[in-house]
Amino acid sequence: MKLARETEESNGRAILAAVNEVLMERVFSSSVNLSSHGIVHFIEQLVKVSATEIDGDSSKGITGVSSRNSITNKSRHSGHDRDSPRIFSLQRLVEVAGYNMDARSRISWTPMWQMMATHFATIGCHKNAMVSMFAIDALRQLSLKFLSKPELSDFNFQRIFLKPFLVIMENPGSREDIRELVLQCVDNMIRMKSYNLRSGWRIFLSIISLSATDTYEKINTLGLAILQRILDEHLDELCSIEKVVEDSSSNHVSSDDVLLSTSEKRSRNVKAEDFLSLCRASLAFVQVEIQEKQIPIGLSMRALCHIACYSDIIAAKKVKSPISMSQVSWTIMYSLFCEQFYRGAMRYTQKNILTWCVLFLDKRSLWFGLHV
Repeated sequence: MKLARETEESNGRAILAAVNEVLMERVFSSSVNLSSHGIVHFIEQLVKVSATEIDGDSSKGITGVSSRNSITNKSRHSGHDRDSPRIFSLQRLVEVAGYNMDARSRISWTPMWQMMATHFATIGCHKNAMVSMFAIDALRQLSLKFLSKPELSDFNFQRIFLKPFLVIMENPGSREDIRELVLQCVDNMIRMKSYNLRSGWRIFLSIISLSATDTYEKINTLGLAILQRILDEHLDELCSIEKVVEDSSSNHVSSDDVLLSTSEKRSRNVKAEDFLSLCRASLAFVQVEIQEKQIPIGLSMRALCHIACYSDIIAAKKVKSPISMSQVSWTIMYSLFCEQFYRGAMRYTQKNILTWCVLFLDKRSLWFGLHV
């Protein structure tokens, strides 16, 4: 094994000495000229080479880091061991993704990204900390570039692109520092690109919900802090908070709703679903049952305060209810959500929390036009 590695390294140095580095770089930069099928095959093989390179001794540093990369000096300095994981092809994969992101349509980009996303999600949980952190930082930079363009309506490319972050967070083998880094990346992307977020909100809120059940309190606290910032600064971008207009009509479906196009109805349902996802994320921090790992009571109390804010928003009709064509399914979903909220609130004996619970259920009925 060691002899084969040494032979491979020797052959690599010989090829590097014989080939002009500029021409070698052009192989990757010219990938934008490949056909839709050609680029998929190119990415597929590059992913395989990258996976082979990374399959080294994980207890050592990383090699193959180009000077253009912002990896730490420590990892550069420790990258001289032949048995350590190498990230040369991983770097090239990031570069190829950057070159092709704006050069191709989102539809042709999707099959490329599905292969890269699986690779990033895998190495993001690599046991070598430098490898996994490099992968997540590269994923963050690519995501910021991807989110610079607004998402077209009726598409969910953001959700597909950001999925690796969720996969890493869900992986039971991921380390505490990696999950914390994922949350920091989510916070950074929300701060910088919230104005362009559409389907990506669902991924971010799912990640925050997972942070509520994490075994490390630091991750619980960071997740709730991000959720608090969304509520304070980005609620309008998430679910389009409407200005309240007095309406004497008591009918649930207004004449304006009937005139909405199919696309507008779908958009309104998506916004309502995003609002429910936000509610579920807050509720995730309210411990419903006694478990071995207890969520700090301070975090649960803050999350219950969030629920009170949501009930006020619903009662004031600042969030539009879903269109009646999906009324039954929305009613069932929201009723289950309210039941879980009530069970969580019952764990706390404070009179004001139980009052919030009753008030919340009452305001839910106003949103859906139901009698509770």
